[in-house]
Amino acid sequence: MNKDLIIKWASLLSKKLGRSEAEIAEKGLSAYDFSSSASVEIYYSESSIIKFDSAFLVLDTESRMAAVFSEHYGYHEFSVYGAVAKEISINYYVDEDFEGKVT
Repeated sequence: MNKDLIIKWASLLSKKLGRSEAEIAEKGLSAYDFSSSASVEIYYSESSIIKFDSAFLVLDTESRMAAVFSEHYGYHEFSVYGAVAKEISINYYVDEDFEGKVT
């Protein structure tokens, strides 16, 4: 865990997660803050892509910076100048009578 990054982004994390800045700064993030159905992708060009699973994105558009918080791959900060940043959430329902394979 990168405590400095959490403190730096505590205000925007507070808005994203619905918890106080003080609580986030003191306790950090927990497994409950992450979803296995969420991922982050940052595109700098067609051949330069960063991807994280079980992660979420926090953007500071004024400074053109992004923080990616990943459950298994740590916390990272990126410039998004000239980039595309996506937080992708996949939600689906599988009926009990479905006979195929879900991928």
